Amino acid sequence: MKLLWIVVMPLAGLWMVLAHAESPPSTWVLIPAGEFIMGSSAEDIEHGTGLCETDCTTKVGDLMGDVEALRVCRGQCKPEMFGNETPVHRVYLDAYFLDKFLVTNAQYREFVVAKGRPAPRNESRAKYTLWKGDTVPQAIMQQPVINVSWYDARAYCRWVGGRLPTEAEWEKAARGPDGLRYPWGHEMPTPSHANYGRPWSGDTTLSPVGQFEKGKSPYGIYDMAGNVWQWTNDWYAEHYYDVSPKQNPQGPKRGRNKTVRAGSWINIPAVIHSASRVGYDPLNRIYDIGIRCAKGVKG
Repeated sequence: MKLLWIVVMPLAGLWMVLAHAESPPSTWVLIPAGEFIMGSSAEDIEHGTGLCETDCTTKVGDLMGDVEALRVCRGQCKPEMFGNETPVHRVYLDAYFLDKFLVTNAQYREFVVAKGRPAPRNESRAKYTLWKGDTVPQAIMQQPVINVSWYDARAYCRWVGGRLPTEAEWEKAARGPDGLRYPWGHEMPTPSHANYGRPWSGDTTLSPVGQFEKGKSPYGIYDMAGNVWQWTNDWYAEHYYDVSPKQNPQGPKRGRNKTVRAGSWINIPAVIHSASRVGYDPLNRIYDIGIRCAKGVKG
């Protein structure tokens, strides 16, 4: 499938949460405890299927200039494409922090230097490696880091005193409590909302983090659709929602792949909705998966 409200808490309650939290980085946003709607409804799936057919014709055809790719794309535009996003269900989450921004190349460079970690690189095609050895070109300093494995992402988040978000934490922060189709609402994506549906163009492919004001989530978080997929802590299971607990789900106990969320610069709008989920080998370092960190309110 690779193709593929700001909640206002009573002041007293908010003060109690913050009083028990360690001081988070200033870019971390408190996501209040409570329920939210997770997954895609029948209406969402109908919308996504139709949008996929349109996108394959108008975007993928132009993007790839490839009749066979276009045929394959349209062949995937079926309700089953969204089967791993069902059933839609309500989930309760405790309060937590999520970083307002994706981790940038500049930030990841500090980690590489401090911990002696390898620089990000694409393991299959050299053209997708943007760093020059251990050096970060100025043009990509404020772009999200890519070509990092799940293990790299976990290590970075631990280094900054956090962790990777669960799938449920990621989705609640992306769409708010009321099941918005996209972080900004039900409105169709435009180039003012997100970076998506484009070919690789080297160091101008990705957008600097925090650029899309119209694309912010209900909690004011940037880049929760497009730009890069984002690693979550959860193992991936296609039908996990059939058995997922209703409170603080942590994902399957084991698996082969880890779940990524958000869609990326190469994906069509049918893929970058907030319920979209895909599994990837945690060892993969590829051109469109990056990092966003979370943190519990108690550390």
